[in-house]
Amino acid sequence: MEAHDSGSHCRHLVVKPISPEGADESGYLIAVDTVDSGFRETVLVVTGSSARMAAECKDRPVDAAIIGIVDEVKLDALHEAELAAARKK
Repeated sequence: MEAHDSGSHCRHLVVKPISPEGADESGYLIAVDTVDSGFRETVLVVTGSSARMAAECKDRPVDAAIIGIVDEVKLDALHEAELAAARKK
C-alpha cells in the first residue's frame, strides 16, 4: 500500500463541539488545523466538501477542517429567544 503524501504537514486536532452558550455537546471530531489554533481555543470547523475547499486542504482527502478562531459569540434577540424556548422543552 502506498502512503499519500499531501505535501503539507498540517496538524490534526481533536475538537469537542459546543452549544452556542459554550456548553459541551456529545462526540468529538478530528480536524485539520489550517489556522494554527491553540489548546482550548474556540474554533470554527467545516466538514464535508466545505473542508476540502479550505486553502491548505485543496484536492486532499479531508472531511473536517478548522478554518477560524472565534473571538466572541453573540446571538441576536431572535436567536436568544429560540434558545430559551428550546431549553424549556
